[in-house]
Amino acid sequence: MLNRRKLVNLPEVFLYRLTGVKHMRRPLPAHLPREERKILPKREACPDCGGRLKPFGEDVSEILEYIPEHFKVIRQVRPKLACEGCDKIV
Repeated sequence: MLNRRKLVNLPEVFLYRLTGVKHMRRPLPAHLPREERKILPKREACPDCGGRLKPFGEDVSEILEYIPEHFKVIRQVRPKLACEGCDKIV
């Protein structure tokens, strides 16, 4: 059995390994203004076969930014792309 008093000062990575419980952050408030930045890959074609890339999802992260007198949320969107010809993930 784990001693909870000793777990208080451990980093979250160690807590997850010891307890198997991952602490999730709460989503940023919906009322804050949002700015979306789409980060596209440098290549528009597959590096192996030169085939066209097709989207199959995206990774989204939100960063809280403080601008004097107010906050805003920056949404960084990274599309996940795969080649139509050879199915390589780029």
